[in-house]
Amino acid sequence: MIVTCGECGKKVEIEPENVIERKVPGYGLRETYFICPHCETEFPVCITNRECRMLQVQIRNTDTQFREPLQKKLRKMMNELNGKGER
Repeated sequence: MIVTCGECGKKVEIEPENVIERKVPGYGLRETYFICPHCETEFPVCITNRECRMLQVQIRNTDTQFREPLQKKLRKMMNELNGKGER
């Protein structure tokens, strides 16, 4: 995926190996982000809690035809955690 850095305006190619995850101390949360290689600005991607991460594993281990309800539940949880409300 290619995005434009909101800070320096340069194009940034986001590869899985460039995405970083760090623990948020004291809350059981993890923040996923990437860093612009040009200006080193951090850009948050999402925040997850333990329940979200367990649901992600469950989705990966579920047959495709049965994933939709789990994905809907995950989407709702992540929207709430990331301040996006219902979608």
